[in-house]
Amino acid sequence: LDADADGTLYVAGQFMDVVEYTGTNGVKGEISSPNSISAFIAKVSKDGKFEAVKTFTSVTDETIASAVGDPWGDGFESPLYSSWDPIYVAPNNIQIDGDKVYVSAKYTGDVKELGWEGSYVDVFGMMYSDNYSYGVLSLNKSDLSDAKSIATVQNTELVSYDQFYPEALNFVAENGTVYVGFFGFGNLTLATPAGNKDFTFGISADESGNKEHAFVLATIGSDVNAKVFNTEMHAK
Repeated sequence: LDADADGTLYVAGQFMDVVEYTGTNGVKGEISSPNSISAFIAKVSKDGKFEAVKTFTSVTDETIASAVGDPWGDGFESPLYSSWDPIYVAPNNIQIDGDKVYVSAKYTGDVKELGWEGSYVDVFGMMYSDNYSYGVLSLNKSDLSDAKSIATVQNTELVSYDQFYPEALNFVAENGTVYVGFFGFGNLTLATPAGNKDFTFGISADESGNKEHAFVLATIGSDVNAKVFNTEMHAK
């Protein structure tokens, strides 16, 4: 959560199914999340009244799902897997800056309202799995409207055999500039409205499991800049 100088709270979290919330004034509301674990952002006055609630839900890309064929030739289509668990949007940080609320989240599937695409991995040509990705979004502080994507970080090849992904991400915002830090391995792309940056971090070809696990610090404003902090290849 984060708070304004006047005590207004801005809270981000995760929920599934149907959830009821109640303010101190007794006013109730409901939010629902069909077929996935979704994110919510709530604006709550200093005396406990809900002023606005916004949700984000991810969905499976049906084009990807329908591409899963009949590998055994027996008329039975393979089951569809999405990271072996329900798809989700999971916030990990929220911050107020100026008249905006910024939220970062880990996600699988497609968050269509933000234009966030999932990163789907082909599993032996029989089924698919979701690689997880990270994103940062902004909302108007006044009413949590006008949701916009600030950045995503994910596998460079959105549909591939390669299970590359960012392992963690966080951010801070100051005067409209967003500073994003993340680390991961393989081929990753930082995509922003101001431009994209591609990164290739080493993965060993032997059985050691060694990966580069590099760290990236990026600034996102009218343009995007990034600095890479490399590491030695290691397995842990």
